[in-house]
Amino acid sequence: MTETSVGPLEARSNHRSPDDEVEAFIAREHHKRIDREGRDRAELEAWQESCRRHNIEHRRELAEQWCSFHHSQADRIRSSLLELVTYHEEQAKRYEPYLTEGVST
Repeated sequence: MTETSVGPLEARSNHRSPDDEVEAFIAREHHKRIDREGRDRAELEAWQESCRRHNIEHRRELAEQWCSFHHSQADRIRSSLLELVTYHEEQAKRYEPYLTEGVST
């Protein structure tokens, strides 16, 4: 061998060791995963916010419908009860003369 020739060990020293290559691969994959998770996380957070806004609007719509239902039920019942009260008062008046019938004063 001449002084300028390079043996197999010296040639390898110019290249990365297998451990260095594995570490570089792991680092690259880690950075890819972090980037991907960052995008996924942003999409997830946007979706969750969209769901939250939708649920709030849905609850508001349901509350509006229930409120309307109960107000209209109250109006119908109030009307029916007033009619019922009026009917029974008229019936009571109809029978009041019988209360004094045959009673001498």
